[in-house]
Amino acid sequence: MNKEKLMVVGAAKFTVPIIELSKKMGFETIVVSIAGNYPGFLVADRSYEVDVRDKETILEFARKEGICGIVTDQTDLPVPAVAYVAEEMGLPGIGYECALRITDKLKCRQHCREMGFPVPAFVYASRIEEAQEKAKKIGFPLVVKPTDSMAARGIAIVNNSDELVGKFQHALSCSANRVVLLEQFFHGKKIGVVGFKSGSQSTNLIMVDHDHFDIPNLFIVKQVLTPSLLDENLKEIIWDFHTRLFESLGASFGFTYSELRVNEEKGEFCLMEAAIRGPAGFVSSHLVPLACGVDVLPLFIELSTDRRENARIEKSRLQERAAGNVYFYLPAGVICRVEGVERVKKLPGVHRTELSDLVVGRKIDPLINLSGRQGPLVYAGKDRQACEEIIQRMKDILIVEVETAEGVKGAVWN
Repeated sequence: MNKEKLMVVGAAKFTVPIIELSKKMGFETIVVSIAGNYPGFLVADRSYEVDVRDKETILEFARKEGICGIVTDQTDLPVPAVAYVAEEMGLPGIGYECALRITDKLKCRQHCREMGFPVPAFVYASRIEEAQEKAKKIGFPLVVKPTDSMAARGIAIVNNSDELVGKFQHALSCSANRVVLLEQFFHGKKIGVVGFKSGSQSTNLIMVDHDHFDIPNLFIVKQVLTPSLLDENLKEIIWDFHTRLFESLGASFGFTYSELRVNEEKGEFCLMEAAIRGPAGFVSSHLVPLACGVDVLPLFIELSTDRRENARIEKSRLQERAAGNVYFYLPAGVICRVEGVERVKKLPGVHRTELSDLVVGRKIDPLINLSGRQGPLVYAGKDRQACEEIIQRMKDILIVEVETAEGVKGAVWN
C-alpha cells in the first residue's frame, strides 16, 4: 500500500521535529530546502534541493510527487511558498495572500494600523536619503528592520543620525525586496504569545517572557520562559488582542505567534512581530506540550493533510507548567575545549539539547544575529524557580572554551 506523501519545506534543525513526526504518523516525508549540511535531509524519506522561496519549482516537485499536504514550522521564509503550493493544488493552507500579509513586515504593519491595533509609529525607505528624511518623523532612538528578513538579521537600534547610515545600509543588504522599516523604539518587556487556530476556534496556549543577551543595539534572545510573570489582567487583554489580530489576518488554521513589547507600568503594549507558524527554538514542538500538556503539532499535520476538518482543543485539558529554552554564545575564535555535553543531556528536566556543533577546532564568527547562538537547551520544571535551578546546573556542567585573539574565553550566557 502506497503511503500518503507530505512535503515539509525547510531542513534546518528546528524543522526536524515536524519531519520526524510526519514519518511517525505514517506519511512518506519529502523535504525541500536549500542545499547545505542540514539535519532534515538525513531524516526525510526523500529530498529536493531548492530555494524555499521558489514557489514555482516547489509546486513542480509537489505535483510530481502527488503530495496530500505541505507544511513548514518554526521558520518564516518558506511560509509564502507553502501557502502558494497548497492553494494551487487545492490542499489545506492559510492562503497565499494571507501568507504575504503576515510575512512582509511592512504589509503587516500597515494592516495593523488600518485595524487600529497597537504598533509602533513607522515609516519605510529604500534609499539612505529617504531614510534620513523620514527618520525625522520618528525621532531617535528608532529601530531599523528589513521587511523580509528572519533570525533578527539586519535589525538594530539607531540612537542618533550619525548611526543611521551604517545601520540602514546593513538592514538594506539583508532585505531581498530592498525595503527597510524605521520604527519608533517602544520601551518595555518583550513577551511571546503562542496560540492555535482551527476555523472559528482560537486557543490560548502559552505566553513566554523573553530575556536578551546584554549586547548593545542588538535584539538577540537568550532565553524564553513560561508562564509569564505579567499581571493576570494584562495577560487577558493581550490574549484578546492576539485572537483578534489573527482573525483579522485571515488565518484559517495553524499556530499563531506574536511578539510584543509591554510597558507594565502603563499597561500598554505594541506588536513587534507576528507569524502564522510555530516559533523557533522548539517552542511549537516541545515547549507547548511541556508547558500546557497538549501536543498540538499532530493536529496541525492532520489539518494540513485533510485527515480532519477542524481541531477543537478542550480548554479544560490545558495546564500551566513551567518550561523554556536557553541559549549561549561563544566569543569569536576557535573552540579549544568542550566538556559536559552528555552530562547535560541526562540532567533531570532537560528535554532537548542542540549541542552537536560544539566541536574542538570549529571556527566561531562574531555574534550578529539569532543564527549565531548556540543551543537551544529545552527544559521544564514544576515552577519557574525549578527551571532557573536547571539552567544553573547546565551552566555549571557545560564547559566550552574558545581560543580568541585575547586568549582563552568561555561561553557567554548573559
